[in-house]
Amino acid sequence: MGRLKMKRWQYRPTSFKVGFCGVLLATVLCCMGLVAPAWQTSGGLWVYSMTSVTRPSRYSAIDLPVPELKGNCQAVCFNSSIPIKRVVSPVDWFQAVRVLELLCVVLLVISITVETFQDACARRPNSSDNSAAELLAIFSGISGLVGVVVFAVKVSDYPEGLGPYGPTRVQLFWAWYLQTAGSLLALLSACLMGWSRAAHRRNTARNMQVAAFWKTAPVSVNPYFVSRSIPSVRIVSTLPKQGDSEV
Repeated sequence: MGRLKMKRWQYRPTSFKVGFCGVLLATVLCCMGLVAPAWQTSGGLWVYSMTSVTRPSRYSAIDLPVPELKGNCQAVCFNSSIPIKRVVSPVDWFQAVRVLELLCVVLLVISITVETFQDACARRPNSSDNSAAELLAIFSGISGLVGVVVFAVKVSDYPEGLGPYGPTRVQLFWAWYLQTAGSLLALLSACLMGWSRAAHRRNTARNMQVAAFWKTAPVSVNPYFVSRSIPSVRIVSTLPKQGDSEV
């Protein structure tokens, strides 16, 4: 199998390469934020599939399981007994956050795949190009940001436990901030890629127009781009030298 040659990548502007590296880093951050069970202090988006729901027992040293809550993602992710009926409520918004964050990661992976395919399979550096990679990354960043905003707004309605002055609210944890940073980075990097690609297209089109103009322009109006060959001229003196006899 032949070696993969990124023919177009080496001609990409530096700003475009920086933007693409930002998309790569954003993908890593979003993947870590998606799977980490630390969106808030007592769980994450998928914690219900890794833990069981328990309720502290007043008459036992160990926690007793709550069968009616087992498998309920919202009951586990927002584990609270104050009040338990409020926690076991419709979880449409929670499922929507899951879908939005999954969509964010999937679009980022597709964006990287599309750009890699374009750079690797282009036969010529100036072959046809498109903006699919940055558009996918932009939609990915928007999807991730919408998800984290919905999560932050909704979790404020759920108590996390009893404090000295009553129920304490759920606190956002490091995985939520990681997902937020990844989504913002994806959006900004995609905008940088789009700006760089558009600027490169404008510069290329202008250079082609200038080259076509000077190619057909008269020599008299093109003193800078046309090299003139100056013939070598031998200068012969006709003055008599000292000692020559006069005719």
